[in-house]
Formats: sequence, structure tokens, C-alpha cells
Amino acid sequence: MTEIQNRLEALLQTSGAARTAFLEQPLVRYDRSFRELCLQNRCRQYGACYMCPPDVGDIDAVIAQARAFPHAALYQTVHALQDSFDMEGMTAAKKRHDACELQIQRGLPAIGLQRWLHLGGGSCSLCERCAKLDGLPCRWPQDAVPSLSAYGVHVSETAAAAGLPYNNGQNTVTYFGLILYAVNDDV
Repeated sequence: MTEIQNRLEALLQTSGAARTAFLEQPLVRYDRSFRELCLQNRCRQYGACYMCPPDVGDIDAVIAQARAFPHAALYQTVHALQDSFDMEGMTAAKKRHDACELQIQRGLPAIGLQRWLHLGGGSCSLCERCAKLDGLPCRWPQDAVPSLSAYGVHVSETAAAAGLPYNNGQNTVTYFGLILYAVNDDV
């Protein structure tokens, strides 16, 4: 592993990631149709969060932006549930994943990357109510993380390409995050 990968892995582990895989950009899978899921607004964040569509940008533009990074670190958090209907457990697990994501986001500047893009599991949850809904600028632009789906990342295919399980067994829920990055020796 490179020094950057060692630093990234240490940050991810100390932040709470269960597993990490490093991969090169061609192994990150994209699918424009994920934007269609956003348009269906099942999570109720379409047009209601700066880190979700349409505010993150046109799907082709954001995929192109993501593809401009040659390297990637895919990470996951894995959480035990009482059973497959444990909605309270899933909600608590998402909060723990979000806390992991925030710690990673805040730690990335110290890693030594030239530039990066951090994509998270689900919509941004930093604020109880996104400032967008009140016509105000984002309160935490340095901490806010756009979603993997908003950028068209096909998580299950990317996880398979990276050698990470998408499902970690019965009575668990798994959340993913992705850090796309460049280092100084990248052209």
C-alpha cells in the first residue's frame, strides 16, 4: 500500500469503518438510472437538500466530475439488527454511519491528498432541516457530503469489483461511503 492509502485506511478505521477497499477509477461503476430513483423522491430529499439532486448537478456532469479522480477508497460500516424488521436499529445504524462519515470528512484535509470527493450513504443529515428549505446557504459546506446515488455510483457493482460484500449477513445493515481522490504524482 502507498503512504496515502495507509493514512486513508487509518482514518477510516479510527472513524468506524468496518472494511475498506482501494480501487482504481475504472472499477467504480456508474449508472445514470440511479438519478431516476432520486426523481421518484422516496427519501423525500429531492429538491430539499443541497447535497441531493437537483442541487448536486446534472447526472452526466457529476459522473464526469467523479470519473476525473483516478483513485478510490470504498468503505463500509456494518451494524447488527435484532431482525430484518428492526427499523429503530436501522435508524440508529444510519446515525452511527453518518457520524463515521463526518469524522472522515473532517479528517481528509490532513491526509495529504491533492484533491478529493467524498460521497456518502444516503442524503446529508448534518442539519435537522436543510437551509435550502429556508432559502439560506448551506450551514456546513465543508462537512456536507453528497450521496452516492446522486452521483450515479452503482454501489453493489462497485463493492463486488472491490471485493467487499454488499450484504454482510442476516440481521445486519451495511452502509457505504466512497472517497475519490488524486495525489500529487497524478497527471
